[in-house]
Amino acid sequence: MQSLPLGGVGSARALGRAYLSPSRLIDVGKVLTSFNGRAREYTHTQEADERYYRRVLGPFPTPWADGPEPYFLLADRNLSLTGEHGEAVPVHHDEFAALAASDPALKALPKDVPVVLLAPHGGSGGLELPRAIATRTDRTVYALTAGLQRTPNPDGDWSFGLKTPRWTDEGPAPQGGIVRVDPPSLGGVDPALGDSGGHLTTVRGKIIPDREIHTQTIVEPLEKGLRGIGRASFNGPDWVIRERIYGRFNGVTHYSYARGRRTRPAGPVPWNPENAYFFSAHGGRRGFSLRTEHGTEVTVDGSELGGFLRRRPSVQALKNAPASDSRSPSIVLHSCNTAQHAQAVADETGLVVHAPNRNVWTYTRGGSSGHAPPEPPLVYLRTPWQFWAPKALKPLIRAVFPSKYMEPSSVAFQTFRPR
Repeated sequence: MQSLPLGGVGSARALGRAYLSPSRLIDVGKVLTSFNGRAREYTHTQEADERYYRRVLGPFPTPWADGPEPYFLLADRNLSLTGEHGEAVPVHHDEFAALAASDPALKALPKDVPVVLLAPHGGSGGLELPRAIATRTDRTVYALTAGLQRTPNPDGDWSFGLKTPRWTDEGPAPQGGIVRVDPPSLGGVDPALGDSGGHLTTVRGKIIPDREIHTQTIVEPLEKGLRGIGRASFNGPDWVIRERIYGRFNGVTHYSYARGRRTRPAGPVPWNPENAYFFSAHGGRRGFSLRTEHGTEVTVDGSELGGFLRRRPSVQALKNAPASDSRSPSIVLHSCNTAQHAQAVADETGLVVHAPNRNVWTYTRGGSSGHAPPEPPLVYLRTPWQFWAPKALKPLIRAVFPSKYMEPSSVAFQTFRPR
């Protein structure tokens, strides 16, 4: 495969490598040597359209700003590369990761040098590409959940920025950002734990491959590391109002009751926020509404969602995590009216599940556009969070937590059935 070095002229070391399609490789080849590897800040441009003026957010500090200078991988979104004879060659994410890991310049760098994947939406979807690169290179990888924009600098070189539309046919578009993926040796998720060949069956009997379900990674804010803490499935406008708030789910320690405009404290959340996997989608009595890559909505029940989550490598990794703060690793279903499906999710995943039996509301405490709110969000429910254990764990949990989870009024060990 053909590739070009980044920042090869006047640099103390190679700054990265470009793996692009034939037309793109020729187009950017003239400016690759002026790439600015310092990249301590980046901007986020929301493109202009007939409704809005173009808006540039930032600059924001890059998550690697205080560490060693990273190694950059520039690639197309569809991973189309240039073959030895100038032909376009599409590659699988595992092939791309193997190619990147074989780069002598990258292998020669200290292990604490991270990789920055400059591929449009390279960190979107299920994180397959950055996880493959992190595992193959044994390095931390930063990837984009937005488009990529080359940004000219006053001194004549260029650096990178993020780019997203301000509006789509559906409505406002999510901003996206940067996500961090660590290799298994640094506590990251081993992609081999997952199963990418699964499928779901909707409540109407339609079979849909897992890869056709459109999901967003719930990413924690910069000060907590930008790691993924769960997954969501929404359309663009719905994710716009959630993407920054949900990233602080693992900072929520208490919740409140809400009835109309009246609220009162309910107490601490029943899960350990640092040892939980958060899943969110619209929910109801029939199940969970999931977005597909074709722009449609499908509904699946708890067993199907549980199977979908079980095939996620991060959920499998959570099963192997030790209990912390006397609370088992768990899945938190942030989906309204889904308690009746929680037992099936618990049985399929083998993990404790927390779910609401009525609506759940989440509000921000403040913040500004382009930033996550400065504090964890406020979570309101009509009734307490319910607790379900997989059948295999029920005897153990009954023995360890008899007073906490076995009150007479508890529905912890039975499927919720609405009256």
